[in-house]
Amino acid sequence: MRRAMSTWHLCIALSGLAACGSADLIRDPALERWCGSQPCEWQVEGSVQRVGTWHTDDYALQLLSDDARIWQDNGTATSESSRCFEFGMVAQIDRDTRVFLELDFLADGSVEFSQRLPPSRWERLTFRITAPTWYRGVRFSLRKDGPGRAILAELSALNAPGTCTAPPIELHDRPARATCSTDGARASASPCRGFGWSAISWPTSRARTPRQ
Repeated sequence: MRRAMSTWHLCIALSGLAACGSADLIRDPALERWCGSQPCEWQVEGSVQRVGTWHTDDYALQLLSDDARIWQDNGTATSESSRCFEFGMVAQIDRDTRVFLELDFLADGSVEFSQRLPPSRWERLTFRITAPTWYRGVRFSLRKDGPGRAILAELSALNAPGTCTAPPIELHDRPARATCSTDGARASASPCRGFGWSAISWPTSRARTPRQ
């Protein structure tokens, strides 16, 4: 495939229950399969288009309209199987362009996590997020808010090795059977406490290689 390597390291919230594996959580993370004017595995709102990248044989998705958004659901991810997400992203985002990575646990229309992404020029950015201590399914979204250039070449999510260091994301409206933490405490009418993120570091850029 491709990808340069600069690393944005961000550890946010996804429960520290146990070591994570390394399964792909996002289908077609490199946006290679297209069905007409949109990527096959992604839902689209607003206007998008397929464009070139830093290499003549590589392609990406441009968020054209000010409210453009792409998303997909993973209905099999749970707090038992996916506790610490490691994201990888390759994109061109201009400095004044507002683009957000958002996570909707339970895929019920309520966004529990929203983080503006930093400016990028095809560097590979990586970061970790700590999931809620209980959830069933998650919606991954990338949303543009306002004008500016935003082109996505890859958005991947893996089960990170080891554990995230930040507190878990807070998830409201859990069913009574859901646990609040690893000690087995049960959810009450109020949400389980959590949410936060730890330090962000910006490693140096490395040379990238085009798709083979």
